[in-house]
Amino acid sequence: MKRSTIRTTGRAGAGDVRLLALALPVALAFADGSIVLLALPEIVARLGTSISAVVWVLVVYNLALIVGSLTIRFAPTRVPVELLLVIGLLVFGVASLVAGLVSTIAELLVARGVQGIGG
Repeated sequence: MKRSTIRTTGRAGAGDVRLLALALPVALAFADGSIVLLALPEIVARLGTSISAVVWVLVVYNLALIVGSLTIRFAPTRVPVELLLVIGLLVFGVASLVAGLVSTIAELLVARGVQGIGG
């Protein structure tokens, strides 16, 4: 019986980079959702709002993420995937910074919507 061997060169191939490019946004979205879920009581206290209003922080992000994902499906035919990834990460990062600096629930909801579009 012939044994198959896998040779590695120590370099990342194109498939490895694409896998990382797909895994990074998913990991960021998962981490973001977990962090916000754990921070809900603190958000309620700092923004002086109700838990039912703060739950919309999660809902708005998820809706924007879904709509953005469905819309962006058609963009790679016109725009390189790598450029879309960089733009999405920049939008997500800037919106994350803004979300951390808001003072009202309305501002937070807008920032989370932009995060979802970027994610």
